Amino acid sequence: MSDWHTPVEPTPREYATMLRNWTIVPELGIVVQRRTGRILGSENADGYWVICVGGTTSIDGKRRLFKIHHIIWWGYYGEWPTTLLDHEDTNRGHNWISNLRNSTPSANSLNRKVGS
Repeated sequence: MSDWHTPVEPTPREYATMLRNWTIVPELGIVVQRRTGRILGSENADGYWVICVGGTTSIDGKRRLFKIHHIIWWGYYGEWPTTLLDHEDTNRGHNWISNLRNSTPSANSLNRKVGS
C-alpha cells in the first residue's frame, strides 16, 4: 500500500508498453511517442503532466495515469522513484531531470511558491 507521496509503480506489462512505445528524453523532460514523434502528456487538475497507460495493455483492462516526472526519473536512473520527487523550481510542468530531486513531504512543503 502506498500513501499520497509514494509513486505507484507500473506493472511489468505497463513497463513493457512504455519501453515499446515511447522515447524518454530526460534532459528535456519529455516523452515522445515512437510511432508518430508526438510529445505525449497533458496537464492534470493539480498542474502535473501525466500520461495514460492502459486499456488493453493493463492487467485489469483499466487505464492508469502516470506523472511524467516519475517516468523521466525512471528513464534517467533506470528505476522507478520510491520517494516523493520535488520540482526544484516549484513549476510542476518543468520535468527535465536537472529540476527533479528526491524529497520528503516536509521538505517539499518548504519549497512552495509564496501565496500558494
